[in-house]
Amino acid sequence: MTAIVQIKNLSTQFGTQVVHDDLSFDVHRGEVLGIVGGSGSGKSVLMTYMIGLLSPQSGTITYHLDRPFSPYLAGVLFQHGALISSLTVLENIMIPLKEVALIPDSLARDIGMLKIEMVGLPLDSAFKHPSQLSGGMIKRAALARALALDPPILYLDEPTSGLDPISAAAFDRLIRHLQKQLKITVVMITHDLDSLVQICDRIAVLVDKKVLIGSLDEIQKIEHPWIKDYFHGSRGERYFR
Repeated sequence: MTAIVQIKNLSTQFGTQVVHDDLSFDVHRGEVLGIVGGSGSGKSVLMTYMIGLLSPQSGTITYHLDRPFSPYLAGVLFQHGALISSLTVLENIMIPLKEVALIPDSLARDIGMLKIEMVGLPLDSAFKHPSQLSGGMIKRAALARALALDPPILYLDEPTSGLDPISAAAFDRLIRHLQKQLKITVVMITHDLDSLVQICDRIAVLVDKKVLIGSLDEIQKIEHPWIKDYFHGSRGERYFR
């Protein structure tokens, strides 16, 4: 597998607290990579580095794309959607099209409507404000915005948090479908074991300031207390015996 992102010797420290200690791993082109870890393990900080909002304190993150990396080449779905409440769904999606790609309003509207349809929202939701949407619809609207510029890599921060099991399963299926159809790479921070099992090709576990990465079968066999509690606790009983 070829790497689309390479993380080498990444370290992070806040005061006396070491969060990452010499992390190195690759994100494979075209995969769905799940990132898990306990509270304070540095998942969100790692994603902040990977999407280019902050530079690593130490180490490097290298993108292998057909053009120089910028944050605009990474689609991001934030945990609570981060939609602008005063704008409609369509207007939210049009922001990167107009402000980054400099696409005229009429074409940006057409592209925005295509993205709304792509994520499975009814077309009339385009003219609704976030306050008029359910939690699942907000996630889909935010996903449509994240995909507005056709990014080669998509980052998802707790994409199924706050959703009921049926909505969460439907969102997982949508992510997998879009990943295959658009041939993009997906990096997903999640606590949802169902998501890891259903759609992730590999899993990166942040433990003890390090990273352990492999297939689900490989990871769940590792003899580490946090991994055993996570994958073989009550939630994992239906998957792992």
